[in-house]
Amino acid sequence: MRVNKATKSLFRRSRASTGRCWTFGLDGLTETIKSIGLFRQKAKKRHEAQPASVDDYDGVVPNSRAALQSLPGVGRKTANAC
Repeated sequence: MRVNKATKSLFRRSRASTGRCWTFGLDGLTETIKSIGLFRQKAKKRHEAQPASVDDYDGVVPNSRAALQSLPGVGRKTANAC
């Protein structure tokens, strides 16, 4: 449930700004998802994944498990959920 609430907040904040959550910077992203367990590490990994997702996949979330797992912080369980 906390992940769903944090995600909703993240998307709401993304739409209110430039439409891109990585424009928040690491501190802004950390603040937005702080209700989730291990939020600092998750924010750090998401922040690290941004250049790869933009450069390698034109800013679109890849749809294959192998491509998802190539992003920092994305493991088997996360890739399977997507």
